[in-house]
Amino acid sequence: MPTASCVIEIPATADQVWQLVGGFNSLPDWLPHIAKSEPGDAAACDT
Repeated sequence: MPTASCVIEIPATADQVWQLVGGFNSLPDWLPHIAKSEPGDAAACDT
C-alpha cells in the first residue's frame, strides 16, 4: 500500500502545539477537511 509522510519542525513545545490545536476531537475546529473526529478503541491503535 502506498504511503506518504511529511515532517515540519515547529519552534514550540508539544504542550504549546496541543493548546493551539486541541485534542483529537478538536480536529474539525481547525482542519476543514475533517468533518468529524471521534476516538475509537484505544487498543486498536499502534503507538
